[in-house]
Amino acid sequence: MDFRALPETELELNFDFNTDMLKSVQDGRLDMAITQAAAPARGLRALPLLDEAMVLVARSPANLNDDRMPAFVRLDWGPQFNGQIARIASHLPGNKLSIGNGILGLRYILEHDACGYVPLRTARPLLQQKRLYRVKRAPKFMINGHIVYSEDNPNHLFLERAIEGFRGLRTSHSEPALN
Repeated sequence: MDFRALPETELELNFDFNTDMLKSVQDGRLDMAITQAAAPARGLRALPLLDEAMVLVARSPANLNDDRMPAFVRLDWGPQFNGQIARIASHLPGNKLSIGNGILGLRYILEHDACGYVPLRTARPLLQQKRLYRVKRAPKFMINGHIVYSEDNPNHLFLERAIEGFRGLRTSHSEPALN
């Protein structure tokens, strides 16, 4: 996404599941939020952005419920993800470590004998390189992202271009690099 087309616009991107971003959009402190919330407050509009398949991966080949299953690392991918994990927790190995940032957690899994849920889009190049393996018999589930903005926002040109740019990410084939 190229925001150089709006040189007069200041852009701030923030990643934080704990901040009430919807309230910030509603109060006008943020122009938009990318969130898992599908039913925002009154005066806000939510547009579907991205459905993410979440898969259990490990640094080495593994089968769920196998005695040699690596330690499960609980990564924080947001409230929708946490709800899904709560539903399947009884099928997962004991949770000894939680990491509040998914990308840092993925790096931990790559460096230790561990497993955790990550977006398939993020894991795909690492699976192809055999740096990660999908855990056999592990449930896969989806989480949904939305762009949320205020219907009263006066920055219509910015919002239209930003939404177009973010929606272009749905078809992007670029993957995050993890070195």
